Amino acid sequence: MTDSKPTPSRSFSKYIVAAIPVLAVFVFFAYLWFVSRVLPSEEHHPDGKIKAVGYVKRFGFTTYLKHGHWVTYHRNEQKASEGFYESGMKTGAWTYWDEDGNKLADGAPE
Repeated sequence: MTDSKPTPSRSFSKYIVAAIPVLAVFVFFAYLWFVSRVLPSEEHHPDGKIKAVGYVKRFGFTTYLKHGHWVTYHRNEQKASEGFYESGMKTGAWTYWDEDGNKLADGAPE
């Protein structure tokens, strides 16, 4: 006759398997926070639609500046601009689009 009760080691292994993804996410965000100091960021229009997507870099514990690739969007969700930031300043060539998706300009930051 077999006992259907799980042994303590089997029960414990279920918790280990469930904890691995949580631990992986924690380690990833700890790396972003302490080592790279670069975190993904989103800005939203008042109606909740996405206004901008990019990365911010942490300086100290409370100061975050735009850093890396950023894309901004019009209220109708069409792409408005795309380019790079370096420590909060636009850098390199930026591309701009109107609300209908027509390319307006390529060139230096505003």
